[in-house]
Amino acid sequence: MDDIQRLDGFLDAHDGVITASEAARLGLGAPDLRRLTRSGSLRRVVRGAYLRPDPAGDLRRVHVTRRTGTAATRSHETFTVHRCPGVPDAFGSVSGQAVVAPGLAVVGTALEAGVRAGIGVADAALRLGLATREEMGAWLGRMRHTPGVTGARFVVDRASPTAESAAESRARLELLALGYRVVPQFTVLDEGGRFVARVDFLLPDLGVVVEVDGQVKYAGAQGRQALVREKRREDAIRALGYGVARLVWADLARPERIRALVEQARLGVCRSAERIAAEVRQHGDRTGATWDGQVLHPCAPVALVS
Repeated sequence: MDDIQRLDGFLDAHDGVITASEAARLGLGAPDLRRLTRSGSLRRVVRGAYLRPDPAGDLRRVHVTRRTGTAATRSHETFTVHRCPGVPDAFGSVSGQAVVAPGLAVVGTALEAGVRAGIGVADAALRLGLATREEMGAWLGRMRHTPGVTGARFVVDRASPTAESAAESRARLELLALGYRVVPQFTVLDEGGRFVARVDFLLPDLGVVVEVDGQVKYAGAQGRQALVREKRREDAIRALGYGVARLVWADLARPERIRALVEQARLGVCRSAERIAAEVRQHGDRTGATWDGQVLHPCAPVALVS
């Protein structure tokens, strides 16, 4: 077992935290900790204590917006107050409380927190019906000269309502960055056309199913029962000739780990490429999804104003 595997096992069981003395018991000395810190696998928070970096980004800072006035954006210790957008449709109301319009909030998140955080927010807005891709695109058009708008445009173009969690959003982003084509929420059927499973992703060019697990999904007695059901489900998928790669949250910050898991799962594929291609076409016909070149979207991306 290599350093990363030993470390991951410990971090998974200890909420992502490890001390230097605990690392030593795993056979990881000071040089190893320095190497893992440089590679981004760990983040040193104080002397002798380390955290696994959060792949979702820094969520400690709160961003709010003025409704009136022209004062410049100001940063405080834990929050930032942004200047008023200056247009009446920038705000709405929820239970009598003024809020930023969802489409603008998505674009603002991508601008301030980056692509990885932005994609999760954009996916959720589409899935919950809070904003449309066209509304997000319209806000991008108004902000065409804003620094960072290229990344925000990428987020809106790549957003999908298929993601059921922030982990799925991030996983899709990382799989695409690794060059894989992706079919989200693919329905696996048996030889008689009967339902077997709905999986997070299918990589159609490889025949590999990718599932993203939550950290506490299998905790407790009920979790153990869920684990047994999940094992049977996975066995049924493999029996049909698909490979299966399972990702956890920590994997999403390590593209090389994702690729290794996918390529390992690929070795177990024995379903023909022709059959998989036909099943993907049938899936698209059932769901109305269309290819954008890399993702089988339930709706086609819109042209955004640049």
